[in-house]
Amino acid sequence: MATYCEWTCDSCGYMFETNGPHEFYLGARGERQRYGHSVPRSEEAEKAGVSGLTTVAYCPVCDETHEVVIEEFDPPRNFITCWLGAHDLIEPTCPECGSRLLEELPYVPCLRCANGKLMGGVVKVT
Repeated sequence: MATYCEWTCDSCGYMFETNGPHEFYLGARGERQRYGHSVPRSEEAEKAGVSGLTTVAYCPVCDETHEVVIEEFDPPRNFITCWLGAHDLIEPTCPECGSRLLEELPYVPCLRCANGKLMGGVVKVT
């Protein structure tokens, strides 16, 4: 189940979204592809199984969002078992600068204008 959040600067209006977690599988060439929730998006996804979870989070240093892996499964799991049991989540870090990525940002200073704060929260859950 993914949570989608929208964040907007209360001064300049800059807006972006964070969301996750999302199930993924590895395609024929080893590239990450969204698995689908709660039904696989393709036969390829169904055959491959869920290889892990990703999230889209914000870097307060680079002022960018990044989709990063937060858990990997070896071997891949089916949709049900990927959500059961304990999870060994990886703290999301920025692939550009190595800073900790943020998924929730209320009152974080806006890097675009330096005058406002980011406001917002959950807009939908799927």
